[in-house]
Amino acid sequence: MDFAQRIAAMRPAYLTRTQERLERLRERLDTCPEGERRAALEEARMLFHDLAGTAPVMGLAELGASARSVEDQVLGMLRSDEPVSEACIAQMSLAVGLLCRELAR
Repeated sequence: MDFAQRIAAMRPAYLTRTQERLERLRERLDTCPEGERRAALEEARMLFHDLAGTAPVMGLAELGASARSVEDQVLGMLRSDEPVSEACIAQMSLAVGLLCRELAR
């Protein structure tokens, strides 16, 4: 089995696992108490970072680029000394939803 065939064989499990991870993150963001917002954003950043690197390997270059863009947004939020607002969390939840839809295509 060559590399492309191995990737093709792993892709369905990757898609399922990634969808589940995104759904868990969205739930976390949607129910996140005020005192845990920064930690939730850090979790989001790590997931987006993972997706940005792994999605292109799985033949999902657009998803990887989208995840990198969202990761950059999260980094900007995390670098701020301001408390993480409810609007920031809502924005990330929306971004996760968009990535879920992109993944489902």
